[in-house]
Amino acid sequence: VNKYAVQVLPLPVTILLIQTLTTAVLLQAMAAMQMIRVPSIRAIRVQQLAPLSICYSVHAVLVLYSLAFLSIPMYNTLKRLTPVMVLATKAVMDKRWPDAQTTSSVLLIVSGCMVAGAGDLSFDGQGYSLALLCAFMQATYILLAEKASGSVHAACPSEDGVAPLSATELLYSICVISVPALVAVCVISGEGARAPRHIKQLQSSMGHTTFYAWLGITAVTEGLLTGSVILCTQMNSALTTSIVGVLKGAVSSVLGFFLLGGVKFHIVNVAGITMNMVGGIWYSAVQYMRRKTAA
Repeated sequence: VNKYAVQVLPLPVTILLIQTLTTAVLLQAMAAMQMIRVPSIRAIRVQQLAPLSICYSVHAVLVLYSLAFLSIPMYNTLKRLTPVMVLATKAVMDKRWPDAQTTSSVLLIVSGCMVAGAGDLSFDGQGYSLALLCAFMQATYILLAEKASGSVHAACPSEDGVAPLSATELLYSICVISVPALVAVCVISGEGARAPRHIKQLQSSMGHTTFYAWLGITAVTEGLLTGSVILCTQMNSALTTSIVGVLKGAVSSVLGFFLLGGVKFHIVNVAGITMNMVGGIWYSAVQYMRRKTAA
């Protein structure tokens, strides 16, 4: 959805602003109907949640910019470095290095990235740099979300003073904090001035019904994704969330070979993507079995 969005509306910050604002409004509406609970604006601990909100915004914008330059399979290949970064960070923090199977699967992931890059006929240095930075920001974002599940929740209780913030409450807080910053970036970058003309042209070319259907799907996608990431991290861990992302990437990579521009086939490129995908699945299986055994 994001790949198509940035193809038809090349204004990444504007797209994210629409998605973030829509998420906040929908959550507020659901809270008004007593379907969920969201914290009041004054109850949101901006100082504590600011780092997480900044990482969320930067990561989401980088996703859109990366997809503008890269095919979906190559984007997913580079993003599979996220669990590697999470694992490396945790290894340093815990002063404990991973076992042989984990190390081997990680090496296969990294080797796959290198081989895929060597055989990428549509190589774009800017796209690669953005995707790698995106992987780093996602790792940071997930680790902060995991930390927020304990420290920030305890410091920012729900209105009854007992229950911790739920995933929807944390998502709402992030969106509320992020919207003003995204508005400022839109104005400073000039996207805000260009957006009305681009949107009008897009509406004319798509037709009213198709345009509003596309806009609705695009607007809610980021909120669903971010909320799912937060919920998964709260219920499991940052490492598990990054692993699930690897498995999701395997499916979207297969689809990406043929959709939205596809991939220029080259045996080295396909071999690298395959290595990377196998390494990701192997890594995920090792971590899953370890958690299952521990449970």
